Amino acid sequence: MPPTASAAVVARPAALSGVLYADPSSSPAAWVAANPSDRRTAAIKTKIVGVPTARWFLQATDAQYVANYVGAAASAGRVPLLVAYDIPLRDCGSYSAGGASSSSAYQSWIRQFAAGIGRASAVVLLEPDSLYYSSCLTAAQLTERLRLLNDAVAVLRAAAPNAVVYLDGGTPVHGTTVAQMASLLKRAGVAGTRGFAVNINNFKTEDVAHNYAASLRTALTAAGVSGSHFLIDTSRNGRQIADTLWCNPSGAAVGARPAWNYGTDGLDGNVWFKHPGESDGACGSAAASTSGQFVPDLAYALATN
Repeated sequence: MPPTASAAVVARPAALSGVLYADPSSSPAAWVAANPSDRRTAAIKTKIVGVPTARWFLQATDAQYVANYVGAAASAGRVPLLVAYDIPLRDCGSYSAGGASSSSAYQSWIRQFAAGIGRASAVVLLEPDSLYYSSCLTAAQLTERLRLLNDAVAVLRAAAPNAVVYLDGGTPVHGTTVAQMASLLKRAGVAGTRGFAVNINNFKTEDVAHNYAASLRTALTAAGVSGSHFLIDTSRNGRQIADTLWCNPSGAAVGARPAWNYGTDGLDGNVWFKHPGESDGACGSAAASTSGQFVPDLAYALATN
C-alpha cells in the first residue's frame, strides 16, 4: 500500500538537526588542492570549499560506493547530502541527458543506492528535474516515471529508514505552474517523503524561491497531501538574475550558506545541492564546457560577485 497523505507528518528527523558534511573530494576542493598558486584559489577556497554540498550519484554507483561516502560522513560526525540522479530519459535529452537504460535498470540502481545508505542518517534529494522537466515525455513515459519515483520512495523508506527524502519541486517561472507541480508531486509519492526541494541548480533569490515553495505546499494541502516540508537550494542565488537566464549566467553569486531554519510554513532550511563552479552545460559564460564540469572562472565569479 502507498503511504497515506499524512505519512510525511512526523517528528523532526535526527538528520535535520545534525551538522552537514562537506565533501572533501568535491570538484572545487580538488581544483583548489591542485592549484594552490592560482590567483582564483583564495576566493574559491574561502567562499566555496568547505561549505557542505551534496554528492551526486549517477549510473556508475553501487551500494559499497554509497556506503563508503556515508560512512566517511558518519565518522566525521556529520550528515551527508546525497542526490540520486539516474532516472531514465533524464533532463529531456538536454545538457545532463543520460540516466538508467531502462526501468528495470533504474529499479536495480535505486536499490543499490538505498542499501548503501542503510541505517545511517542522511538527507536525500530524489531525482532533481524529474518532474520539472517532464513535458518532453509522452503520457506513457510520464506514467512510468511516476511509477519509478513511487517505487524509489518506497525503497528508501524501507532500506534507508533514517534518510530524509525530498522530491524535486521545481523552480518558480519557467513554465510549470504551482498547481501542475503539486499534482505531479502527489502522483510521484511525495506523501511518503519529508517533502520537496526547490531552486535546484537554479538562481532564484531566496525570497522568490521561498514564496514559490510555500505556495506549492499550500497547493499540496488543498490536493490532500498535508504536512510537506521543503528545502531551498541557495548555492548560487546570492544575486538577482533575469528569469530567462538559467544556464551559466553572468553576474550570479553564491547564496546563503546551508543552515537548518525551520519555518511555520514548512521551511526546513537552506542547502547547497549544486557545487558552485560546476557548469550547467555548453552555454552562457561557459560555452566551451560540459554539464557538471568544474570551471574555475565560474567558481571565481560566483565567489566574488
